[in-house]
Amino acid sequence: MTTIRLMHAKLHQVRITRANPEYMGSVTIDRRLMEQVGIFPLEEVQIYNSQNGHRFSTYVLPGEAESGCIEINGAASHLCSVGDRVIIVAFAQRDRAEVIKTGHQATVLIANAQNQCEELLVQQVIPNFEQERLDFQSESVLKAAIPTDIETLPPPPPRPPIDNDPDEMLDRGIESPPSPNFSFLDPPPPYDSTQF
Repeated sequence: MTTIRLMHAKLHQVRITRANPEYMGSVTIDRRLMEQVGIFPLEEVQIYNSQNGHRFSTYVLPGEAESGCIEINGAASHLCSVGDRVIIVAFAQRDRAEVIKTGHQATVLIANAQNQCEELLVQQVIPNFEQERLDFQSESVLKAAIPTDIETLPPPPPRPPIDNDPDEMLDRGIESPPSPNFSFLDPPPPYDSTQF
């Protein structure tokens, strides 16, 4: 049996919230982030620092859910600073022949600046038996709503004077409006944008 390591979970561009050299080791990750991608407590992960290029491995401890914490502890804390963006990847050992037959799936969480899920991707290796190959597919399954500023509409243009409006006619000194020369059953006249 030939085994290979395939990524099964990734936290992409999370930010370091604490670097603690006094701790005995590990990375502490917001439990909710761990659950969203399927990383277990004590699981080995690789960490890649996008700011300085350092790469290292450690194990995971769960932190407070919804806190956004990403804390590098122990010796590895010297490789990161608070605010650094890192990629945290977990791998699974898979039987190569089984992957060829059934495929493989990984979950990727793209984080925002507060270490919350901005987008969740499912990435798959899919057997293509017709062409005797493995295909790759990446699909967004969750995208957080991004609030946008709602532009207020400009006020409507002033209403043009209407000859048979009683209030308008009184304002212009006409005592009684003329008899209407149309029926309310008639279709409305076509809209003329040049009058505004």
